[in-house]
Parts: sequence; C-alpha cells; structure tokens
Amino acid sequence: MIDLAMETEELKLPLDDWLVKTERGIRVNKAMLAEHVASDEGGNLICVCQTFWKYSFGVWKREEDEQIKSQIYKKIKIREEALGCLTSVLVEDVYKQLGLILLAPPEFQFNVEPMVLNFTNGTLDLNKGEFSGLHKRYLYQNIQFPYDFNRDLHCPNWVVFLESLDFDLDTLSRLQEWAGYCLLPMV
Repeated sequence: MIDLAMETEELKLPLDDWLVKTERGIRVNKAMLAEHVASDEGGNLICVCQTFWKYSFGVWKREEDEQIKSQIYKKIKIREEALGCLTSVLVEDVYKQLGLILLAPPEFQFNVEPMVLNFTNGTLDLNKGEFSGLHKRYLYQNIQFPYDFNRDLHCPNWVVFLESLDFDLDTLSRLQEWAGYCLLPMV
C-alpha cells in the first residue's frame, strides 16, 4: 500500500495526517486529530464517566475539561495552515471524539487493589508486605499519600501516648494492631 502511495503523485505521506488538503482548501480530519491527541498521551489519559483522568507522578488525577481543550487547541495551532480552521466548534468536536476514544469500559474502577497503598516514592503491597519504588499505572490508583513511605520511621507521639495508658504489653500490642486495622481499606 505504501509503495503504491509513493508511486502516485496525488497521495503524499504521511497518510495518517489529520490535516487534509482538498479542492476547497484545508480540512481537519477530526477523528484523526483526536487519535493523535490520544496517542500523544501514551496511555496516560482516560475518560471515566465523562471525566478525563491523567496519570502523572504515580497517581491518576482528574484533568479539567479546559486543560484538555487547550491541549487540542495548541495541537491545531502548531500547524500554521490549520489556523483558518481553528474554531471553538472544532475544538469541542475533537474533545468529544477524544472522550469516545479514551472511554473506559462500564465495569472500570479506580483503586482495584485496595491492599496496595500508593506513596509519593512507590507502592506498598500490604498482602505481601513488600515495598516497590515503582508506581504501577495499571492499578489505576487515584489516591496517593502525600509523603514518602519509610519503614524505619517511628512516631514518638504515638509511643508517648501508648506509654501514658499504663497498659500491659499484651494490651498495648492489641491496641497497636487495632489501630493498624483502622488504616487498612479492608480487613
């Protein structure tokens, strides 16, 4: 197919260009442009319940509609020959098509692994008791603790509180265990 296109004077590469020259002038292939915007994100953008979410620094965060539209606007604007086509209606149409392209399935859920906690410096798997310095985009975590995980840190206020209770060691151990369970998403 590409060989045939190369031999034909009328067809020019790239064949996936969203800007199309016609007899009447320049036209924007909106579906192709939406595909390009989606591709530029490299899997870091999804649409869930008519809301865009962007993966950045280990967490999925809601992306404002105007940010997405601005990104589309800028993508069109960098092509000087497309400036005559640039309208709010065009941006809105590409925005809607982008939502369809990136639409998550109806059964999609964020935080499908509630026993994997997300920290700024990685993830802690509570089932395995293992910490990984890597974030995992495919876990679709939209909750992240705003601090680093450090197994060696201790909380002096908690220790002082426990000592002030004047309980026996077994009771203190159970109290700490109970407090730990309160931090888990499910037991």
